Amino acid sequence: MFRYPFSLVCIALILILCFCHPSAIPVKLPSVLGLDKIAHFIMYVGTCSVIWTEYLLRHSRIHYVRTLLFAVIAPIALSGAIEIIQGAMTDFRGADIYDFYANTAGVLTALLVPYGWWLSHKKIGKTKEEK
Repeated sequence: MFRYPFSLVCIALILILCFCHPSAIPVKLPSVLGLDKIAHFIMYVGTCSVIWTEYLLRHSRIHYVRTLLFAVIAPIALSGAIEIIQGAMTDFRGADIYDFYANTAGVLTALLVPYGWWLSHKKIGKTKEEK
């Protein structure tokens, strides 16, 4: 469970930020159209990149079913659950399908991490004749 400490910290931060009252956040962001969606995208691309990085540093090969479940499906499901809970159980936050879309885009963009790892290892493993 604690083999991925940075991933757990990132997930905890997402939960805290998504359920704390907006007045509890001391930083006042400028009112820019879409800034909220950019923040959602960055939270999820960052968290899932950390998940992938910790996974790749601890394992010599990718277990596709396990990583698909924990690094793609679980974050998307968590995002959906958070949006539903925000809409149903808080009076200061609402469910927003576009937040869910931004989160999902972040999760899918984070797939570039293992793809980059795969490309770099594919090139390293080639012999001189194959290059």
